[in-house]
Amino acid sequence: MRGNRTLGRDAWLVATARGASLLGDEVAVMVLAWRLKGHGPTAVMALTLALMVPTVVASPWTGMLVDRVSAKRLISWTTSVQALVCVALVFTSPAWSVAGVAALSLGSAIVNPAVGALTPRLVEREDLPRLLGLAGTFTSLGALLGPAVGGTLVAIAGTGVPLYVDAASFAAYAVMAIALKTDRVPEPSASGTRRRTEWAAGWLVLRNDKVLLTLQVVLMCSVLGIGAVNVAEVFFVSKTLHGNSLVYGTLGLLFGLGNLVGAVTFPRLNVKPAHRPMAAMVSAWTLAVGILALGSSRTVWLAALAGFI
Repeated sequence: MRGNRTLGRDAWLVATARGASLLGDEVAVMVLAWRLKGHGPTAVMALTLALMVPTVVASPWTGMLVDRVSAKRLISWTTSVQALVCVALVFTSPAWSVAGVAALSLGSAIVNPAVGALTPRLVEREDLPRLLGLAGTFTSLGALLGPAVGGTLVAIAGTGVPLYVDAASFAAYAVMAIALKTDRVPEPSASGTRRRTEWAAGWLVLRNDKVLLTLQVVLMCSVLGIGAVNVAEVFFVSKTLHGNSLVYGTLGLLFGLGNLVGAVTFPRLNVKPAHRPMAAMVSAWTLAVGILALGSSRTVWLAALAGFI
């Protein structure tokens, strides 16, 4: 009977807010990339870096901040500022757009660990996997639908309305945090020192495990490659395929749909541990073939199929 009980109000609030916020983020990134394409590849590359670099650089310090400030306050304050930044992005120049995206990325580097620290307190321990599954479903839907929603809104209403949508998603996130009955209030301790010690210990484990280190290097190279594709994709759609924002958003939707199908299918294959390296190699080759096919496509339909692969 315990497995049949419903998740609490706070759990649903957090899961829904995370999905809505990610949907807004995907919309905003798609819109800004489309808006900046007129300023050349350098502007789009700067946008991509603004999305990634603040999160990587700030991660060690944001963890310490989460260990010192109430989760509700941290989430509500940060998302409120992010909502204001999104409104400002409607009226900014390309250079300030990149700076605004960097500010949004820095905010996400604060909010995400705060939500992660708060999540285990929202439900009983045995219900935590259900909550994580629910949150994962909503975030996957947000990432999946975001590009298509962004492309449609740009085609219908221009680039301003989608940014207001992202601002609304952050404002809803802030309201959600204020409405929560549950909070995580850190206890005074040497948490910062402990976190630095744990970070150093984690680096030692990574350095001494050749397999794990190799996987991390490969993953980093993959992320760099996908970042390069993200920069080129907007020009590929507009100049090679002669597509509009709706085509750009639809390709993003199909790419996300392919990821979702793969994530659902792979666990059902019951691949034996001894065969998993080969499965990973096949997946990597499939991704490589899909990217090559995408780059070779000269019609929207072939590009859509390659993006799904």
